[in-house]
Amino acid sequence: MSKKVKDEWKQYLLDEEKDYSVEQLIEKFKYAVSYLKSHHIRIVHEMFTDPGIVDKKYHLSDKDKEVYAKSFEKEGYAPQDCKTIIKVMDAVYHVLDISKEEARQFTLYIAENHLTLTDAIERKYHLSLSEYDDYMEVVLMPYVNYCGRKALQLGKELVEILAVVFAE
Repeated sequence: MSKKVKDEWKQYLLDEEKDYSVEQLIEKFKYAVSYLKSHHIRIVHEMFTDPGIVDKKYHLSDKDKEVYAKSFEKEGYAPQDCKTIIKVMDAVYHVLDISKEEARQFTLYIAENHLTLTDAIERKYHLSLSEYDDYMEVVLMPYVNYCGRKALQLGKELVEILAVVFAE
């Protein structure tokens, strides 16, 4: 691991040398994911199985962008500023596990307080985007890697069982 493990993260770490049952692994993994959820960070299974879907799925639609741009104009923002605000709102909705309306409110908070997206997330949700990246790398990815190794091991065992069953 190249990143430093924060003390508060140690309780979520996986002991990769231990042989976990599926039930134990599920509970530990859910517990580790709960840390990010407690900070309103969007985390879904597709992030580990099909990251491309996540990029498509958790963004504002063109219709949403149009509707929210009009609402920002009604708030008194210039049309050009609305385009920038919509980009920020789209990023907010993508990263945070909040509704579109909450993303709109949070985006207004960012604009009114002249904050960067990163600073606003850290201030409101108490987790920086760099901490999020580190957590993914040092805490969650070992779970994914462990599950992959376990699946491979079980696949090999299945092949061995089939070879014995059908050996003649």
